[in-house]
Amino acid sequence: MINPTASRRSDSISIWLENVHPYYNPLLSDLECEVVVICGGITGMSTAYHLALSGAKVVVLERYGIGEGSTGLSGGFLAAATTLDLRTLIQDNGDEKGKAIYQSIIDGIQDVENVSLREKINCGFRRVGALYFAAEPSHVSVLKEEYEALKNLGHRVEFYKKEDSRIPISGSH
Repeated sequence: MINPTASRRSDSISIWLENVHPYYNPLLSDLECEVVVICGGITGMSTAYHLALSGAKVVVLERYGIGEGSTGLSGGFLAAATTLDLRTLIQDNGDEKGKAIYQSIIDGIQDVENVSLREKINCGFRRVGALYFAAEPSHVSVLKEEYEALKNLGHRVEFYKKEDSRIPISGSH
């Protein structure tokens, strides 16, 4: 059933929200389940998906349409990033825990790819690189530390100097 009272974002420019189909039944009575997942964004739906695969009886509670929150307002990018860079994760949490936190992000992205392949979801998933650059000379040392941390984890990384002709941007960066 489509919830006619759901707040639709008619001014949306997000491709994700243009294709939202909020099919669900409103909760009108008590319901038995083993797990309740609150919110139907990528994290909530991924959690519900894996719990259901393991045999759990799962209910997802979402106020609006599935994927209509921050997931729907995103550009659809899955980035191996947090509010803290890898070197800070390691400094703040220790080597083992910092690397484990970062690896969990990498594993989450791999999981999205695996699910899209397993379920034959044509979502345009593809892997692309990332470019980090120092906008100020004082940022170069931070960038070098991040480079070393990523390299130590086994990621394929390259460090360019501003004079390098392979840099795809121009200017004083």
